[in-house]
Amino acid sequence: FTLPPTLPVTIISTSLPLFLHAALACPPNSSYSLCMSSCPETCLGVVGPLGCDNVCVEGCECNPGFILSDNKCVSLRDCGCMDSSGAYHPVSGNNLHVT
Repeated sequence: FTLPPTLPVTIISTSLPLFLHAALACPPNSSYSLCMSSCPETCLGVVGPLGCDNVCVEGCECNPGFILSDNKCVSLRDCGCMDSSGAYHPVSGNNLHVT
């Protein structure tokens, strides 16, 4: 007794995949990625928190030309700075002079 060969089956879904819903929720200057760094680069040049294991994670990442600053994706030229005590100050509408 021999079974007939199987044919490939194509499943068509009419609903949007879950990841497309998440893509719509990304903040400005970022986009959804199925595989982004778990230790994204920030304005301070720091890649994630100390001891961060850089693995592939799903989420929103800054678009090219933008970088994380105070949990927002900003243009590289709009990065804040760190004062002498190590506190980070994002760019705001005020002039900031850190010494």
